[in-house]
Amino acid sequence: MSYRRIKRKVKEHKTKILVVVGLIVVIALVVLLMSSVNSPVKELYDLTEMDVLSINGVTGNQISLKGIALGDTQQQVLDVIGYPDQQNIYMPDITNMEFGKAFNINETAVVLQFKADSLEKITVFPAFNEFLVGKTKVNYTKDEFLITHGKPESVKQIPMSEGSAIVIRLYKYKEGIEFTTRRGIQLSLSFVRENSMSTEL
Repeated sequence: MSYRRIKRKVKEHKTKILVVVGLIVVIALVVLLMSSVNSPVKELYDLTEMDVLSINGVTGNQISLKGIALGDTQQQVLDVIGYPDQQNIYMPDITNMEFGKAFNINETAVVLQFKADSLEKITVFPAFNEFLVGKTKVNYTKDEFLITHGKPESVKQIPMSEGSAIVIRLYKYKEGIEFTTRRGIQLSLSFVRENSMSTEL
């Protein structure tokens, strides 16, 4: 078919072609709107402003701390909170930053764990309780949080330090919430990225 004949055919069917193109655009917009409705952006809740454990269905991905959230880079964290009191690096790509002084606390109150350059885990300790609200304070007994949160996905016993005979229990929940205990008393509360393999370091 020659170019002239194609041009003539397009002129003859111009209206039909415009209708088809318009339908394709409308269908694409509808699909885009439906996909955005089906995957809403989850709201972030700041640990220091809300009783996050009292929010029904809350997940680790929804937790922030003084403006930082899981997935942030090390530089973003340093820009907001400042430099850690101590930093430990574990091969191949885990970095733990320990904070206390940044919150005017003279002991470790928060540990932020990075995998490569992404914040994967926020852990708070009893020393941070003055900044926490209600049920989110780190002062549960094992029985209390088991009653409140139900059966965990897994329970692990891990040594308190390398080679130590003293062990702590790590309770992991599928929502990205973790508790540690020793002798039935809560030691820490952690929020991890869902689908992330957080480390026990």
